[in-house]
Amino acid sequence: MTLDRPNPAGEGSWFSNISWAGFLQLSRELKVFEGFDKDMEKNIKFWEEMYASANPQSDDFVWPGKWNDLSVLHKTIVMRLLRPDKVIMMLQKLISEEEEMGQYYIIPPSFDMAEIVSDSINNTPIIIVLSAGADPMVDIMEVKTKLKQEMNALSLGRGQGGIAVEAIKQA
Repeated sequence: MTLDRPNPAGEGSWFSNISWAGFLQLSRELKVFEGFDKDMEKNIKFWEEMYASANPQSDDFVWPGKWNDLSVLHKTIVMRLLRPDKVIMMLQKLISEEEEMGQYYIIPPSFDMAEIVSDSINNTPIIIVLSAGADPMVDIMEVKTKLKQEMNALSLGRGQGGIAVEAIKQA
């Protein structure tokens, strides 16, 4: 990778050459960011503070000059280059502030196993797709006890397909 100009924070600093190359490209290719690279060089201490912050996506940060007036979408693009770990929070902010969207699209629906069971029939399996770390087993056992019904709970990991097919046939 070759840089048009040297990294303003210095070689091997908190600010990677890859990020700096991204800002150079952003300034060249998107009109709204024209001059961002030069302004970043002038205000490198501000950007270092933002980089080091636990909450750089916070509205507490007043961006230098005209950059404070960037839309949330454009600030998200900057955050993608500066702190990629904060992009999800920026996208949530963007979605929640959009009139057509709002918090409805950010807050996951509640998980009510009793409601799921009441909407089902006894010979059709309930399949729950989980994200990492989720465990509905406590909810499943509570509903089983409350309804005094026979239930089989299976985890469909590797090699469990045949067991699941047999359980469905027996239901």
